Amino acid sequence: MADAGCTLEVRAPKGKIWQAASLVGVESGGEKIRVRLAEDGTEKVVAGDDVRQAPVFDLDSFDPVAGAEVEVVQYGDDGSQAGWALATLLKVKGGFYFVSFHTEKGKGPERIFEKEHLRPVCEAEPIDLSSTSSKTIPDELVGWATSLDGRECLRFLQVKSGLLMCYPDTSGNLPKVQLVGSAEAIRVARLMLDIHFYHQNNIQAYHHRRETYVNRLEELKAEMNVKEMEQFEVEDESMVGLIIGKNGQNINAVQEKYEVKIDVVKGSGPTTVKIRGDSKDAVLGARAEVEFMSRDIIIAEDQVGWVLGKGWKNLEDIKDKAGVMRINFNARDSTLSMVGLRSAIETAEMLLESHTQYQQVYQDMSREERVLNESMDELFKGGKGKGK
Repeated sequence: MADAGCTLEVRAPKGKIWQAASLVGVESGGEKIRVRLAEDGTEKVVAGDDVRQAPVFDLDSFDPVAGAEVEVVQYGDDGSQAGWALATLLKVKGGFYFVSFHTEKGKGPERIFEKEHLRPVCEAEPIDLSSTSSKTIPDELVGWATSLDGRECLRFLQVKSGLLMCYPDTSGNLPKVQLVGSAEAIRVARLMLDIHFYHQNNIQAYHHRRETYVNRLEELKAEMNVKEMEQFEVEDESMVGLIIGKNGQNINAVQEKYEVKIDVVKGSGPTTVKIRGDSKDAVLGARAEVEFMSRDIIIAEDQVGWVLGKGWKNLEDIKDKAGVMRINFNARDSTLSMVGLRSAIETAEMLLESHTQYQQVYQDMSREERVLNESMDELFKGGKGKGK
């Protein structure tokens, strides 16, 4: 089980108060729900009839009058919101609301609250545990689905589809994504999972291919007996200054750190950097810290907004996560320019590729949402005028 973070309300033992809680999971057999109480964090197992979704309402438009039934917030010993109790509004005076709680003996004594502590009576139906489903996780995506990235993706899917819960379950022989919610929410979620699984499968296959190529390259180098020497050509001459550093600070620091000798050889052709040391690990480590490069990537016009993000936030995220020195976008030729160590540039490229692949995912989800909304509109239009 996993904490789905879904806001629920649980009927207290005496039935007069609904306590705030979050959904933890469905117990084996699918007959009961495990929840975590907001008041003290304790977990308890309850029947679906004693659990409901917390209501969403507009406080500004909420205008109860004397005699109306309302629900009033209840607080725990530490001041945290513990739940809601049914009460009758006696009167409104000076911006304050005078209420009487419902008790086993009838109405209780008069209490005074501000409006923000009241809400309409919740009419949400109990949780229907019959609306549960699961979707098998492809073998190649189990690692992703249980990773932080995968869980965040499933949490996003849960919110967009309206599920109560969506989480990876690897407790059985066949890993699955467990879905809890209405039949319609489950239907939409399964369609969205198909999209995510399709794109993630391509992304994971790409990582596998890259790892295979890198491993093979290392094997070839070992076969050629170049363990104690590495060299590379500087494709962009403006990178030579970064390799050497001001007054030779960078290259000297790397030589001292790895106990290697680094030569920057300039000739009629491209500048070549040669690294010699006593071990393969040393020369490879040194190379990783001096192999600066620049890379220009042309961004398709229909992907510019997706890649940059609002206020260039996506671009800044890629820069920070990959560790590149500079990343800029030239709108005139739709070119993304990056400067940094090769490892950082390659990481940024992979992040960029993964990010752009998801553009179609969100477009597909938006189309699906529009179709659903249009279906709902047609349904409501078709239903008008049929009553007496």
